[in-house]
Amino acid sequence: MDTRTAEPSTVAEILLEEFLKPNQISPGTFAKHIGLSEDAVIALLDHSTVISDGDAEKLGSFFQTGADFWRQLRDAHVRWEMRMLQDAKNGG
Repeated sequence: MDTRTAEPSTVAEILLEEFLKPNQISPGTFAKHIGLSEDAVIALLDHSTVISDGDAEKLGSFFQTGADFWRQLRDAHVRWEMRMLQDAKNGG
């Protein structure tokens, strides 16, 4: 995906739409299974926080995706946000 023109999916979007909803896992249940507070999971899902490397490890282990999957989602979106800020600063 060209992240110059299209916003990449966020960790929250992928977590919710591809993992939690299809498996009918509530944020509270998920939080208990991976050792996070429900508030921390909700903050992640509503884009109030960015996933940490440690939390990426937990998600990767739980869903058997590996932590890099989650880190790459996070990093792609952060790079896109920074590019959008820079473009806005430059009048573009």
